[in-house]
Amino acid sequence: MNKVLFLCTHNSARSQMAEGLLRHRGGADYAVYSAGTEKTLVRPQAVEVMKEIGIDISGHTSKTLDEYIHNEFDEVITVCDKANESCPVFPNAKNTRHWNFPDPSRAAGSKSDGNNYMPLLTSLFGDANKRHLNNLANEVAVINGLEKDVRALSDEQLKSKTKYFKEKLKAGSQLDELIAEIFAVVREASHRSLNQRHFDVQLIGGMVLHAAQVAEMRTGEGKTL
Repeated sequence: MNKVLFLCTHNSARSQMAEGLLRHRGGADYAVYSAGTEKTLVRPQAVEVMKEIGIDISGHTSKTLDEYIHNEFDEVITVCDKANESCPVFPNAKNTRHWNFPDPSRAAGSKSDGNNYMPLLTSLFGDANKRHLNNLANEVAVINGLEKDVRALSDEQLKSKTKYFKEKLKAGSQLDELIAEIFAVVREASHRSLNQRHFDVQLIGGMVLHAAQVAEMRTGEGKTL
């Protein structure tokens, strides 16, 4: 099990959010802690913002570095703003690294709402849309990898894929398990019958619609096909 300590100045937002994130994603593989040079409170805005993404840090408390000074950690990560703060130093760490995040509690409006905490959340998690598009792009790569084999099928073999997919579904396969091959077959059918081959962005739009989500595409990206 890896022991990880997140450090910032007040242990009120950045390090608390990072701790909650790694606890949530790391599970039993990580023992996660956070602390600061000063003991304050866990800001309610940080609690609310984390709650929006399904992570509960309402039970967290603000702690000082002194509580862990005699402990050894595999990773110690400082998440303070080096330009405007004095970042804490921890002696008993196998590895140390720094993630530079401005203090959201210093931004205007931060006392009454969580808007200034969202950029920090995006920095820790990454942009949700970009993550989703990256996952879809990976699926497109699988579809593209099937193109050569599907292109080699005869017309009769291509038509028989409909029966094949129905039989697979009837036997218990999930549609999502077949989606890459289905899209590869549909693209080849379009190429043969309409002389139009789906671009990658069109495949992404189709997968978004398949997931019952909204696909907003620009003019010229081939929504009709």
